[in-house]
Amino acid sequence: MSGTSQQVREFVLVTAAAAALVGLGVAVTYQSCSLAAGTGATLVLGLPLVLRGVWGGFGLAGAGLLVFLGGMPLAEYGRITGGEPVALSLAEFAGRPEVERATLTEAARVDGSRAVKVSHRHDNGKASPRRDHAVAPVVPASWQPGEPVQVFAACYNVAIDRGCSDAWSVASDELVRVPADQAACYRELVPAGTNLDAVAFVVWDRPGSHVEALWARWVRALRVIGLSWLGLGTLILIGRAVSDRRHERALRRG
Repeated sequence: MSGTSQQVREFVLVTAAAAALVGLGVAVTYQSCSLAAGTGATLVLGLPLVLRGVWGGFGLAGAGLLVFLGGMPLAEYGRITGGEPVALSLAEFAGRPEVERATLTEAARVDGSRAVKVSHRHDNGKASPRRDHAVAPVVPASWQPGEPVQVFAACYNVAIDRGCSDAWSVASDELVRVPADQAACYRELVPAGTNLDAVAFVVWDRPGSHVEALWARWVRALRVIGLSWLGLGTLILIGRAVSDRRHERALRRG
């Protein structure tokens, strides 16, 4: 078997193995709702690929990268779609932090006129992107000024996500709790004296549209990395074939 044919065979085998690893990593990420678990499983179970040489190393790196980048939205997708929504009032939802999705048992609205915004960098580093977080009270139809607010609609970056204010103006009977690692960004925006242990931050929109956006990000990551892998591999194989042919011609002339 020629050197080029051997390279093609290795590339095909590694691509198939990497695809299987991606499938496994995606399944673990979705079921566990954990990016670390999915990426870790991919890297640990994919270690034998390194024995395949350079292609195996690149294949393992590509699979791990795809599961990591794609897992960012996929873990959130699993968190939201992992169970059925629970029927609760706003106060009950705020008091049950283990509930990720809820169907409201009372009419509610977002009071966008009382929205509060803050701009900051997450790690205080110059290279970190600045985020413009915003929250607005979610109140029942019977709410009166001066009464406590226990649920706030959150917007991760209002400077670029104009859809937040659009969503806040639309009625909804479903709540999706924001990820726990984002909740800290919004705590400083609630009124002074608020019991933070009895407050919930939510995505104010029907879960379907939020989930669709997450799934679109996953598909985009899959497409970009998959096509990059195939394109790079094809270019390397073409370069190897050209080099081998030139070498054979040189040997014939000699």
